Amino acid sequence: MNIGKIVLPIDGPNPSLDLVHQAAGLARHFGAEIVVVGRDLANASTSPILDGIAVRHVSIIGDPARAILHVAHDEGASLIAIAPHEFEPFYESHLSSVAATVLYESECPVWTSAHQKEAPKAPLAIRHVLCAVDFSPNDRLAMEQAAQIAAAFGALLTLVHITPSVEMYGPGGTHESPSLQRALHESATRRIIELRQERGVEAETLIASGDVPEALSRVVRESQADLTVIGSRRSAGAWRTNAYGIVCRSRGPVLSV
Repeated sequence: MNIGKIVLPIDGPNPSLDLVHQAAGLARHFGAEIVVVGRDLANASTSPILDGIAVRHVSIIGDPARAILHVAHDEGASLIAIAPHEFEPFYESHLSSVAATVLYESECPVWTSAHQKEAPKAPLAIRHVLCAVDFSPNDRLAMEQAAQIAAAFGALLTLVHITPSVEMYGPGGTHESPSLQRALHESATRRIIELRQERGVEAETLIASGDVPEALSRVVRESQADLTVIGSRRSAGAWRTNAYGIVCRSRGPVLSV
């Protein structure tokens, strides 16, 4: 994954310093330039996190989402890094309308991470990359980007698929069907192996079940993954909703391609 220019939207004096730290780490690793965009850049404090990095500032007016997308297009950005609640800090459990618009309409990949007021002291480290696959055409790009960033950081790559929970309703309430769950698990495992062979990707395989955002959040936590890559943000229907839920629930960075 070649990252040459990162657009970093910041609004006001209290940006997500964890996200700024991650953008800075990516810029240093890939030798990229950071374009900071916002409405109140005079009061946005990002030093010393961005010290030593080529940084430009672009002030925006009007609809911030449209302005961010316009800047990213004009700059030929490789990546937009935005906090889920940037520009609308009162949103706590879901994406701000600005972040949602950027996520779904950006021409380039979007890096999101939960808002943190303090930046980590250690440099950005990516040791384990999870790539969520849903057996759709989106998988090709997601796997490609995940494999490239894993290779760039020397990280372990794991392909993960979430199967639906299988429940049966009968006397006594709700019961799971182990045999049907096992069949889904085996089918998903075969399809991931086929995907790996088709794309020539070396990766571990992990199958979980349940609500996609909730189950994936659990997998990320249990596997101690440093980055989750998803390829469903432009999909219609359920997978568009899942992309939204994954970004909202994640406590770590998510790369949406």
